[in-house]
Amino acid sequence: MTTNQPSLELRNVSAAYDGAAVLRELSFTLRAGELAAVVGPNGAGKSTLLRVAAGFLEPAAGSVRLTGCPLSELSDRERARRVAWLPQELPEGGSLTVRETVLLGRYAHHRGPGAWSPEDRRAAATALERIGIAGLAERPAGELSGGERQRVYLAQALCQGAPLLLLDEPTNHLDPANQEALLNLLSELRDEGRAVLLVTHDLNPAARRADRLLVLARGGLLLDGPPAEVLTPANLRRVYGVEPVVVPHPVDGRPQVLGP
Repeated sequence: MTTNQPSLELRNVSAAYDGAAVLRELSFTLRAGELAAVVGPNGAGKSTLLRVAAGFLEPAAGSVRLTGCPLSELSDRERARRVAWLPQELPEGGSLTVRETVLLGRYAHHRGPGAWSPEDRRAAATALERIGIAGLAERPAGELSGGERQRVYLAQALCQGAPLLLLDEPTNHLDPANQEALLNLLSELRDEGRAVLLVTHDLNPAARRADRLLVLARGGLLLDGPPAEVLTPANLRRVYGVEPVVVPHPVDGRPQVLGP
């Protein structure tokens, strides 16, 4: 359920990456209790959008606000209290255990040198349980498979406790069962009042879970609306240059794309 509280606001944002213009005058608002998926062809600027929203890439023009505050005025610690970001390329993991890796998500809440607080440890334990990896807690993160590491860093982002989650291809490396579990969790977090923005190439799972689809093309926001309004044959031809068949899902009636 959405509220009137904006978690993320982009206003006329333009951005360049490696010297090339990627985003062009992009504007949208994501509110608390809303799950939106960013889709579009390769090179449309989807990952760049998340980097700008997370504060890891400064826009060339325009403004970004997190929970009402200008992003440019926030310290790293203040930003980390407001937004958690899961990148597409994950660290190798190193020698830290899974529990220690997840606890690093509490950086923004930690009060200087010393042991982690009971609150920090509770947050980590809860994240491990919700992601379903409590059994891996004492394993070195660097020894895990790609799918297991994906879930570790999802737990770290969850442990951060931020009201806004930005996720870049979060189902990469996950098998179907864990993909479904992750999407269920994101729906739960939305229902608990967090704002969730994820980049994905998988149109059908996005259509079933997201409140909105944001379609990027050539660095601009081409479409923004409910899946039923966005995933039409005409729109898919326009965006992807394919001739798809779109049918209602037999369970919930949401649109599902059956190939070109």
